[in-house]
Amino acid sequence: MANQSNPPKGASLLFGTQSNAAIFNSGEECDCAPKLTLRNVNKISWFTDRPERSTGRWSPRKLVRQWDSLYGENEPNAIASFQSIEGKQMVAFEMFQPRWSKKTRNLSFDLVPLGNKEKDKITGLDAVRLRDISLFVDGSSSTQPPWYPNGSNLNFTGVNFSGMNLSNANMENTNLNGVNFTNTNLSGSNLFQASGSNISGQNANFTNADLWTAILGNSDFTSAIFTSADAPDSSFQNSNLTSANFYGADLSQANFQGANLSGANLNTANIGGAQFYGAIWGNTICPNGTTNSGTSPCTGALPYG
Repeated sequence: MANQSNPPKGASLLFGTQSNAAIFNSGEECDCAPKLTLRNVNKISWFTDRPERSTGRWSPRKLVRQWDSLYGENEPNAIASFQSIEGKQMVAFEMFQPRWSKKTRNLSFDLVPLGNKEKDKITGLDAVRLRDISLFVDGSSSTQPPWYPNGSNLNFTGVNFSGMNLSNANMENTNLNGVNFTNTNLSGSNLFQASGSNISGQNANFTNADLWTAILGNSDFTSAIFTSADAPDSSFQNSNLTSANFYGADLSQANFQGANLSGANLNTANIGGAQFYGAIWGNTICPNGTTNSGTSPCTGALPYG
């Protein structure tokens, strides 16, 4: 892993820091947001998400100044681990814009506990002095990753591309296992022979994308847009395609066996030779504009391979 002062341009960053002492304010007395204050913070460590592997250090002031450009309105999750009178503990929360005092070197921020269990922990720790604090902040948003636009033949296993603009990216022959494409713009992208399962593709935009022979089974593409996509011989076997839009797409010889096509739009799509054995139909718009809520495939599809 390379160590450097500046992260690669466009890289998704994760952050960590340590403090000898900290204190939670549950916010119950003032009916305000809970807050965590870390004492005497002098440096922030950053490192990049996969496939980049580099690390470096920032001043707390730089993190504060860069916060909006890093996260915008999509605040990160974070975990704080520490020693209390009850021993080693951890608390998970959504972290908001931090504040840093040059005079005291204290780093403080509002937070929202991730669930009632975490909320109860913070309430029980109100005004309790904590020791040996480690804070980890999850990945920043990034418009485009450092490999963009040419990412052919890369291994993207488990990479979070959520919300990124990957339009016209070359992702040919890539490994997409466990990739997060939620709300990602992949319009015009090249995913020829890309393959993966357990992909999170809710609301992803694949308009005009090249999905020829792509294997994208056992994944969730709820409300994804595949308008005019070129996807012959592709596979969406056992995937959730609820409310997905395939208007005008070339789906010839594609594999939709076991897929959930409830509410999907196949209007004017080419489904010649496509396989739909075991697919789920419900208010599905067929290529001819009719609605299918039965057990048989839309007209023009083959029920068996």
